[in-house]
Amino acid sequence: MFNMLKQMQAPLQKQALIRIGLGALSLALLVVLLVITRDIYLWFPCAAAGIVFSASAFILCRCVALGEYVIISGVCSDLGATTLKRRMKYVIMQTDTCQLKVMLQNRRRKIPTGATIMLYIAKSTPVYERDGLQVVCNYIALDVQQQKPNIE
Repeated sequence: MFNMLKQMQAPLQKQALIRIGLGALSLALLVVLLVITRDIYLWFPCAAAGIVFSASAFILCRCVALGEYVIISGVCSDLGATTLKRRMKYVIMQTDTCQLKVMLQNRRRKIPTGATIMLYIAKSTPVYERDGLQVVCNYIALDVQQQKPNIE
């Protein structure tokens, strides 16, 4: 398993480690609550969360090991934000073949216009068409590579 984690690309590796860490944290909290309280109603949610996060990490590692993911690269051409708090809602990226609208999962991340985006999606992820754009609502990882300004 650790050899597989070392061979993963950095954004996928980060996602796998986050899921493994949350699973381990949930299971550690399960043990602490089991020792302290010995009440099933208190440790059952921790057990469920540990199982869900561990299964999610296993599924991600399996997807990467079997090569069941696609990397889409493009340039950020437009941004969409929510009305009230002005958080990032979506990014429109220009790829070689089309424009792709990506609904963001982490809305606090700032993505500048003109940055290169690497989008990691599973092969089974549905892609919809709306208003002449391809729309992706779910992805595994999103890697933003900043454009370095030319200072002369």
